[in-house]
Formats: sequence, C-alpha cells, structure tokens
Amino acid sequence: MGELYDTYSTIMNGPQLSHQQDIERTSRQFKQVLLPIFQAEGIRIAEASIFEFGAGWGKNLLALKALGARNLQGADISQEQIELGRQLGLDSLRLITPEDDLGQLMAGARFDIILAYDILEHLTIKQIEQFAAAVRGLLRPGGLLVVEVPNDLAPLNPIRSGDLTHLRAFTGASITQFFRLCHLEPMVIRGVGFPGEGGVHRLRTWLSDWILGPSLVLLMRILYGRADPHGIYQPNILGIGKLPGVE
Repeated sequence: MGELYDTYSTIMNGPQLSHQQDIERTSRQFKQVLLPIFQAEGIRIAEASIFEFGAGWGKNLLALKALGARNLQGADISQEQIELGRQLGLDSLRLITPEDDLGQLMAGARFDIILAYDILEHLTIKQIEQFAAAVRGLLRPGGLLVVEVPNDLAPLNPIRSGDLTHLRAFTGASITQFFRLCHLEPMVIRGVGFPGEGGVHRLRTWLSDWILGPSLVLLMRILYGRADPHGIYQPNILGIGKLPGVE
C-alpha cells in the first residue's frame, strides 16, 4: 500500500496515542447515541454480530466490547494499525487490500451491524460502489450500516486538506445517495456533536447550535435562495441505514 497507509497511525497521529482514553470516550458516545438506536431495532449488543470496515487499530470495536459486544470482526489496509489492534486484544482484525473482494473475504458471513467510521472519504467512486455492493451481501435483513463522514458544509474545518488521504467530503444529501446505492433505508442522518465535556464543550456546542448554524442558514438563503435541507453544519455526519426485509 505504500508508506502513508502502512504507517498511518505514526504519520497522522504521531507515536504517542492515548488508546485507552480514546476507547473510553468512544464508548461513552456509543452508549449515548448508538445503543438506543440498536435497542429500538431489536438488536442486542451482546448477541449482535458486528463487522467494521476500515477498523484501524480497533478503537470502535474495543468501545463496543466495553459495552458488552462479543462477536466482533474488523478489517483494515494498514499493517501497522492491524498489529496495534491485535496488541490491544482484537485478534479478529484482518489485513486487506483495496483489490480484495470484501464479500469473498468474509466467506459468506452475515452481520447485524456494519461500521464504516471515517472511511468513505478515503475511497474512490469505484471503491464506494464496490463497498455498497458488498454491504448488501454482508448485512442480514434488518441489519444496520453505521457510517461517519466529514461534513463538506462545516465552516472553518479543513476537511479535504486536513488529511492527505481524503478524497472527498459529504453532505446530508450525498450520504443519502450513498444509502440508496447500498439499497438501504436511511434511518438517521444528523450532525455529530463536538467531543468533550465541561464548560468549554458546552460553550462550543451553544455557539454552533445557536449562533453559527442559524447564521449559515441565513447566509445560504441570501446567497443561493435555499439552505441545505438537512441543516447539518457540524464537522461530521452520522448516517445509519437499514437493509429492508426479515430473515
């Protein structure tokens, strides 16, 4: 894959990472945001089969494990991240290449939940189409695809230039198009709140929700005659799609 992806953790984040803090923070976010959605869909986290595409070193899977998940698998193209994840206790991580057929690689496995966090922005259109086709075969009927992508409408946030490996960013409209490509029903398309807690976090959230967001809506209506119908201006977008049908 070349040095950029082979040593992705070192190049993008530096060698000093607080993995346990990342896991704990992510676990708190998932408990607040994702678990209620899973439960509403009748998916029990302890019994669910979960696969993450672009799992990196396994932060999201380890966060779900802390919440009781047991059937966890993941794949990534970075050898360095796979090795780190295995050191942290995720033996089910596997190394893939962009040329791999994901459906064949998983040998007919079916999942209740597929995660693709911070991965779609790295893919070419052809790779997005291939992933969408694989999702249809990997999800059980009624299963969920959960994605998080950078928001191209977030102001003062260098989505494309902030990461050498980013090829695109998304809006609420384009992530809806992606779910249609996957043949999934869009269930959730919303902005991702700013991470953190305490007074600074509350101030940042207040400024975004009550000052920046409304100002951008007004500006877009003045300039273009309309604003984004989804009204998402946070740095990232959370999307959840559901495969129709009953197994």
